[in-house]
Amino acid sequence: IKLPRGFMSILLLENYIKTILKENKEFINIINIFDFDMTLFKSMSAPDHWNTKDAGFWWASEESLNQAYYKDKLDTLWIKDTVSDAISSASNPNALTVMCTARSKTPEIVYVTNELLRLKGLEFDQNHLYYKPLGYSGSTAQYKTEIVERLLNSYSYTKEVNFWEDNQQNLDAVEDYISRNNKYNTRQIQFNPILVRA
Repeated sequence: IKLPRGFMSILLLENYIKTILKENKEFINIINIFDFDMTLFKSMSAPDHWNTKDAGFWWASEESLNQAYYKDKLDTLWIKDTVSDAISSASNPNALTVMCTARSKTPEIVYVTNELLRLKGLEFDQNHLYYKPLGYSGSTAQYKTEIVERLLNSYSYTKEVNFWEDNQQNLDAVEDYISRNNKYNTRQIQFNPILVRA
């Protein structure tokens, strides 16, 4: 395929402009947050031979996302509507595109998850891939609410938060936090929960 002359230069310039705009937090008025498991990707359950006592919790293991387990089915496991929304968000200079998963922040999990995202061509804004810290004592709902709070404090011009998630309890916790804050702050945040059914 022969690309038009100057095409790559235009793409590079567009990406550069998007990056510069997103570094200036005043331009960000929408935060789009995407869960990973069963929201972007249909992760498979533990195989019959998996022994939690010996090998540890399946969802905390690198094997649970290892491409060897998925073989040639890998491409069929992406949830198309959510992936499409994430790609659209990444192309919007006024939107911050975030991934927030309850998977543990271990080098192995971070590597295999990021590699799956890279292979799919999914880009999240720099430093906005959130993994649950090891030893975190709170619930997943609490952890995800804390991430939303942190993002809203960092991006003070944001007026809208959209959250793609397969767990209603997590969405309810975030919605409750935003509703409570809207009662006491002049800054009003519109929250749009998107419950994903894989």
